[in-house]
Amino acid sequence: MRRWRIIEEENIADLVVEVFGESKEKLLENILFAFTSLTTEINKVKQTDQLKNLEIKGANFEELIFNFVEKLIFLKDAKLLLFKKGKFKIEDQKIIADLFGQKITSSLPIKIDIKALTKHKFKVMKDKIYYKAFMVFDI
Repeated sequence: MRRWRIIEEENIADLVVEVFGESKEKLLENILFAFTSLTTEINKVKQTDQLKNLEIKGANFEELIFNFVEKLIFLKDAKLLLFKKGKFKIEDQKIIADLFGQKITSSLPIKIDIKALTKHKFKVMKDKIYYKAFMVFDI
């Protein structure tokens, strides 16, 4: 199964991505993988830094996903951290995550600097087989 794909990249200010997962937790893993793959060369990301018990809250699963991606952007911009892997639990109206990655360095350059996730066209849904997240990033 495909983890994620770029839908549209012709507009130089936006990047449209669709991410897939067989479960909610797998969708979160694949969103993390897609975000880091877009941002840098993911095969170069080491797992030397850990962020344990990161809590993301939201009123529903769609809001949890949006807040999670916004947190990834904040961690990239404010803490210079990118993550390659994650372990996720979803409880009530929150995600509890352990993330594994490293700080951005000269040997781990930024390919695409994702500035924000827009609410425009943002959607999380489940069909018969898998969950899907449709996201538009400002770059």
